[in-house]
Amino acid sequence: MNENTADAVWEILYEVGLAEKAVLWNSIQMHPYHPGEPLGNRTPSTNEVMEGKPAMLALRAAFPKAKLVAVGKKSQGLMGRMGIAFDLSVRHPSFGGKPEFQASMRAAFGRRTLTN
Repeated sequence: MNENTADAVWEILYEVGLAEKAVLWNSIQMHPYHPGEPLGNRTPSTNEVMEGKPAMLALRAAFPKAKLVAVGKKSQGLMGRMGIAFDLSVRHPSFGGKPEFQASMRAAFGRRTLTN
């Protein structure tokens, strides 16, 4: 089974040369799905997102110089409520957002080829 969002993220991280240099952390630490559809996906609730606050603060403290990318509006909102500045905001790749997400990542980090 493939998870489309994860595929989109890893595909662009490899393309721009960040796959071995990136730390990924979701705004929530669980897969949000509709009841009875465990393989589906839904937008997480505000309460679900806020449960990730302690983990996000710990991650930011562990990597203070890392470029922080807010992926999706929920991520942007969470970091805003926590007072954490982020370097880049991109569209989430789910629900048809893959092309815009990947274009934003290419623009921010450049496109790499196998020879550079």
